[in-house]
Amino acid sequence: MRLKEAYKYNLPLNSVTYLSWTADSTGTNDSTTKIQTALDAGGPICIDGDFLITDTLLIEKPVHLYGFGHTSQIIAASTMSGTTDIFEINPDLAEDKYQWSFKDFYVTAQSGTPARHVFHIDITTTNKFLAKNNISNVRADEFGGDFIHLTNPTNTDGLFTSSYLDNFCNNGIELTNSGDSLFFERNTITGSGIGLKIEQLGSASHIVANSNNITCDGGGLSITHGLNIGFRDNTVELNDTFTGDNSALVSVDGDAGPPIRYTSTTKIVDNNLNTKGNTTRCIYVGYATKTVIKGNTLFCDPATDSHIVISANAYNTAIGENNRYFTSVTGAQIQPVISDSGFGTMGILKAYTITLAGWALISAANNMPANYIKNENGLVTLFGALAGPAAGVAATFFTLPLGFRPPKIVKFWTHDTAGNPYIIDVLPSGAVQIPAGGATQIYLDGFTFHSDPITV
Repeated sequence: MRLKEAYKYNLPLNSVTYLSWTADSTGTNDSTTKIQTALDAGGPICIDGDFLITDTLLIEKPVHLYGFGHTSQIIAASTMSGTTDIFEINPDLAEDKYQWSFKDFYVTAQSGTPARHVFHIDITTTNKFLAKNNISNVRADEFGGDFIHLTNPTNTDGLFTSSYLDNFCNNGIELTNSGDSLFFERNTITGSGIGLKIEQLGSASHIVANSNNITCDGGGLSITHGLNIGFRDNTVELNDTFTGDNSALVSVDGDAGPPIRYTSTTKIVDNNLNTKGNTTRCIYVGYATKTVIKGNTLFCDPATDSHIVISANAYNTAIGENNRYFTSVTGAQIQPVISDSGFGTMGILKAYTITLAGWALISAANNMPANYIKNENGLVTLFGALAGPAAGVAATFFTLPLGFRPPKIVKFWTHDTAGNPYIIDVLPSGAVQIPAGGATQIYLDGFTFHSDPITV
């Protein structure tokens, strides 16, 4: 077995420390001190049995800690307090901050829910950071805290260029002031808390969460500040009373400040999000710019909440046409329930309010309603047929909001029911103007122009 595993991880057999050489591998006696001695030496360490611990295992040097799956267990004693972590990764300033990996073992509780976090990455001290951290194929019982928890209150450096793959964990992953290039793939996350709760440093970007199965009572994803976030092909179901952020399975938000910090360029694509009848929305967009929502299958209770909520602090949110919307009560497909208060939201038909005295929508059955919409390419299209008294001078009969206005004046030819031609002006102020003259009916269907983008 040892030869096989050393070959699997490309390690020389004589370079590996096997815990069973010095510690009790039956899980009966306390092995904390013996394991700590091996960790202090660093290098590849094999968990070749079941090992009971009664206190935190402190890791300050690069380590490759691996096992053989269910036959390799770190057992947390039932006496471990709720403020005691199982692994504390706290890099020594004099050590290499790269190549820390944990693979193919179980972390179990002797009984109950002892201890706090399974992996606590603590880089509180200035100038500490951790990179190329890999945790994969680790199965963890439910403990008092998170599966992975990052503590970085100094807002410097952070955790970056790391991957978390194929784990089965109770309780979520919470990273505060994390760095660049973090990858979460094929994990099963359940229990308390939020599946992935992430706040990035102001200069950091790129988080990828793909193909995870999340059934936490706090939902699947909460971003409180980030740049270039990908959330794709995940399944999120709410099987308990909701406890997460912004009453949403997926929450994309920033910081109200001061100063205001926006989460930017988030892609929520091809996910299955199901509130399971709870009073919860599928997706919430708060202080965020350039959020793309497409290809998702969304279940909510339309009597109590929405599939998507876009707040007044959201800019340039794009909702794709290929989302599918269902009721979580019966499973039937329904019309989307979307609450939109954002600026420049794309992919949603919006009704305009006619303000020119005497003019109104022609509400014949075969006429398009008085709406406008912007697609993901920034093209605004107008719809509707209007009627009213002839104007003696050019007059505005409605105004488009910010995010739907052209950068320059746009002119369109239209006609009335008698075929008489007229020109409609759309101004950079958003004013849509009817010309002076005898027009008493105007058709706007299909008027399309590029909008001036909103920047924050």
